[in-house]
Amino acid sequence: MDAYGCTLRREVKEAMERINNIEVDGRKFHVRKFNARMGLRVSKLLIAKLLPVLDTFLPSLMGGNNLGVNLSDTAWMDEMLNILSLDKIANALDLIEDSDLDKLINYSLSHCYELLPAGPTQVLKQDGTYGVADVEDDMLITLRLIAESIQWSVRDFFDGKRWSSIFKPMADSFQLSASM
Repeated sequence: MDAYGCTLRREVKEAMERINNIEVDGRKFHVRKFNARMGLRVSKLLIAKLLPVLDTFLPSLMGGNNLGVNLSDTAWMDEMLNILSLDKIANALDLIEDSDLDKLINYSLSHCYELLPAGPTQVLKQDGTYGVADVEDDMLITLRLIAESIQWSVRDFFDGKRWSSIFKPMADSFQLSASM
């Protein structure tokens, strides 16, 4: 195979690693990964703002309730709703500033594209207007796109195995220089 064929295959593979195709409510979307800088910002925001939110729920979740989840059984959702009352959810959400939530929404939706006959169309344009119909007023589609975008873009940041493999040589060199 010629060099061009190998290069083209590598470029296609790299592009596929940056784009996640999903279907939401019968609609097809591309979710593009954040660049590293934006991914770090979102990871920082998640750590700074969502850890206190999780802290609000953890005592209830660990309070002796049996949450062995069987995904084929919907009873676990009822149990979860009993634990996570609306007032607990509201109190947790109060910990997140509107400006931080807006940043997260904007970062996420600007990396989502609906696959339309005319081609991929950005869900949220740079000027803050919606580029596709019926997403602005559909909270569930919006929430799913945000969740997919964040999960796809920052999953590497929270992957402990990847951290270990990338930073192990650096840690090894520190240990070697410390022992000298």
